[in-house]
This record gives sequence, C-alpha cells and structure tokens, in this order.
Amino acid sequence: MPGTYRVVVTNPDGCTVAQQFTVNEYCQPRIFIPGAFSPNGDNQNDELEVFHEGVSELELLIYNRWGSVIFSTTDPAKRWDGTSRGTPCDSGVYAYLLRYKSAMEPSSPFIQKTGQVTLLR
Repeated sequence: MPGTYRVVVTNPDGCTVAQQFTVNEYCQPRIFIPGAFSPNGDNQNDELEVFHEGVSELELLIYNRWGSVIFSTTDPAKRWDGTSRGTPCDSGVYAYLLRYKSAMEPSSPFIQKTGQVTLLR
C-alpha cells in the first residue's frame, strides 16, 4: 500500500535503528488489442479499439499485406473502423505495431508490441 512508513529495529543488546521509507504505487502499463473485429454496422465490435491502462503516450500503426501503413494514430481514444482512405478494407489479417510509454515512467523509452488482427466482414 502506498504511503510513508517508519521502521524501528532493536537488537537483543538494546541498540535501536529507525528508518523512514516512502512507498509509491507503481502499476505496469496494461495493453489489450482484440484478435478480431467486424466492421459490419451491427454496433458490435465495429471498430478496433486498443484497451489500455497506465499509458502516457501511444502510437498505433496498421499495415496491409504489402507492408503499407493503412491506419495510424497517436490518439489513444481513436479506433480503426476497417477502412483505408475512406474505402472498406477486405476481410483478412492485418499486422499492427503498437508503441507506448508507461505513465509511471514517462521518461523511459517506448515499449513496442507487434501482432495481428483479423478483420471480418
């Protein structure tokens, strides 16, 4: 539990040492990207959303099978609707690159995660 604690230790000879410690709450960033979504207009899983907690910066890139970026964002709230330049993408598997920083350590380097997501029509 976060807070400031004072520890006092006494040995059998009666010598006492006291020390004060501050404990900060530290939470690792948590990221989840669903393995599939279906932008078919039924209002269920119509957009690919990055679920995150403890993240200060985020960049998401989605690639087609030829390695071209078809979607990118640095806005953690922005979702991919399964289109590229306003045109619906075909059903299939798309690679992603996700880069993010820990909110607890914003000066640390980006953490990188890669994977695939299946677009179902």
